[in-house]
Formats: sequence, structure tokens, C-alpha cells
Amino acid sequence: IARLERPIVRFSVACLDMFLDDRELAVVAGRTALLQLQPLAYKAACLIEEDYNIRVAVIQLTSAGRSWACMRSEKKRDSHL
Repeated sequence: IARLERPIVRFSVACLDMFLDDRELAVVAGRTALLQLQPLAYKAACLIEEDYNIRVAVIQLTSAGRSWACMRSEKKRDSHL
């Protein structure tokens, strides 16, 4: 996670810098970028060697601004993301 932290913060700052003329919008863009990337970094940090050898299907549906995801793996374990 430590190696991902600096690039995530840089990306967040870059998003913030895109809206220098509107401070409120800049803060929203920066925070949104950070909040979208933190869960991905956490999931990546939690991977174990076995995870690379298991076939997994992830289905994500988006409708009317809402998103649902379902994951199914060879282990017969379902997990809703």
C-alpha cells in the first residue's frame, strides 16, 4: 500500500488542479479521486498468492446511477462487492 500511496495522492492533486477556478469543485474532484482509488489499493494489498491461481468472474451492472457487482470464483464462494 505504501508504494501506491504516493501515486494515488498525486492523482488526487492532479484532479484538484484541473478545477483551480472553482475551489469547491476542485475539492470534490480531488476527494472523489482519492475515495475511488483507496478501496482498489486496499484490495490489491490484500491479495495472496492463491488469488492469482483462481479463475474469477466479476459482473458489474450500472443503471440509473446505481451500480451492483457480483463475484463468483472456482471456490464456489459468492461475494457481493
